[in-house]
Amino acid sequence: MRSFPLRAYLDIVKPVVNFVSPHTACWRGYVGEWELCHDRLYLQDLKARVMVHGVERPALLTDFFPEAKGKVFAHWFSGELRIPVGRRIHSAASRYNPQFEQEIVLTVKAGVLLEEQRVHHFEENSPHA
Repeated sequence: MRSFPLRAYLDIVKPVVNFVSPHTACWRGYVGEWELCHDRLYLQDLKARVMVHGVERPALLTDFFPEAKGKVFAHWFSGELRIPVGRRIHSAASRYNPQFEQEIVLTVKAGVLLEEQRVHHFEENSPHA
């Protein structure tokens, strides 16, 4: 997924979280696992490490959602979720922001799916461009 729906929650509720970046491909320091079920967006799991009082440890969903007993309804998120589909299209403009053959764009308001679109991208110099 090319969107970060957890960021909106963290910015409001927990603006200072000391995530430990596992490598340079994930500077934000976490990976969320998401599920869309009955048109509702849920955070299923969070893969992250945090620094707490100088000690690095795995982060738990309950660190951010104390009431969590499994997946968490993403009521805080409104916006677009962009999901790449197909092979990566190589073009001069895509080095740092790669495009894929298709993209699913989900429009969400307060955690509820409003619209789903499929966008087709074409490679530069292709007959469809």
